[in-house]
Amino acid sequence: MVSLIGVILAFTMILVFIKHKINLGLAMTAAGILVGVTSGLGLSTLTLLLEGLFEPSTLELLGIVVMIGILGYILTETGSMEKILDSLFELIYSPKILLMLAPGLISLLNVPGGAIMSAPMVDEIGNKVNLSPEEKTSINLFYRHIWYFCYPLNQTLIMTGNLSGIEKNALIAYSFPAMIVGILSSYMFNFRKINFSKKLDSDKKIKINSFKELLLNLMPLLTVLILGLVFKVNFLCALVVGIIIALLNNNERKKITSLKDRVFMGWNRAKIMIIPGINKGLVYSFAGIMMFRKVIEASGILPVFSDFLIGLGIPLWILIIIVAVVASIATGLSPAAIGLTIPLFMPLLPGGLANIGYIGLLYITATLGYLVSPIHLCLALTKEYFEANLLGVYKEVAIPIASIIVVSIITTLILI
Repeated sequence: MVSLIGVILAFTMILVFIKHKINLGLAMTAAGILVGVTSGLGLSTLTLLLEGLFEPSTLELLGIVVMIGILGYILTETGSMEKILDSLFELIYSPKILLMLAPGLISLLNVPGGAIMSAPMVDEIGNKVNLSPEEKTSINLFYRHIWYFCYPLNQTLIMTGNLSGIEKNALIAYSFPAMIVGILSSYMFNFRKINFSKKLDSDKKIKINSFKELLLNLMPLLTVLILGLVFKVNFLCALVVGIIIALLNNNERKKITSLKDRVFMGWNRAKIMIIPGINKGLVYSFAGIMMFRKVIEASGILPVFSDFLIGLGIPLWILIIIVAVVASIATGLSPAAIGLTIPLFMPLLPGGLANIGYIGLLYITATLGYLVSPIHLCLALTKEYFEANLLGVYKEVAIPIASIIVVSIITTLILI
């Protein structure tokens, strides 16, 4: 019970720190220490914090987040981001579609914190249609992740199938109605204030030029996607290549007659863009999140919480929602939540189609809990980028998330 109270106090502390604009990394570190003390970890809490910070996977992910920030900064400072949006506005005249597509394209990266890459694009479009920081944050967050429900290469979907023995296609079929309803409800609610009209340009020459301009300025991003997704190159290395291309890309149409001139241009850009592109606040936030995750996983509080709920005699589908959401909010990682919760529930499942209903519900709700977790990298980094109010962001995503949950519950009740 003491450890459970400790977790509740830790999350309360995080919210209070955020409200008072204290760095998220410091909030996560303090919360991790509180969880460690109340769960009986003692001095080993400090060891766990350091392990969480210096694990090779943490350092690699930290490098990826830093590189994503640098790439986004270069694309913004060189004018590539604005040119991409201008080209898209010539080819796709609806800002609503653009706001859906920008984060969705970046979701193909499938890396932690990837939403920060689409944030500058959403910021540019959002400014054109007068969206608030909270609206831009919620749209960037929601459309970065909504596609994951049915994305075959989503690691969490693959893990769910492997742990439960349910075919991936069955989970996709279960998730598809919820995903569609979520997109429709978000489209109607999150874009309700957008009243933007633009006539389609019928000039084919303009459209061809816009397409060429789009490809030129998208080249760094396309390179990262192709290297990472097609050739399976490590994303950190792919991002380094993308940054080099962004630095060397002559998107300003300067007169360059030799390779030496291009390298000189890239070097001058690097000197003024690399260091400013590293957002120290985001680095501290990332480090604090990974340290907190390490402590809460070691505390053993999640199985204790699950056992407590089972003893209350709560219906299984309600129990699954509660435990999956708590686990994903607590860890800020949907794979971790799936890995912790599926083993707990597999012995309780009756088999057959009912298993698809229960596991599908667990998958959906764990993903949604992860979506709104204060320690979810995409939420934390995007909120920092837009300087948005967290409660305001929650208000914006509440209706789409509620619609997804309702559809998922109905689907599960039909199957069981």
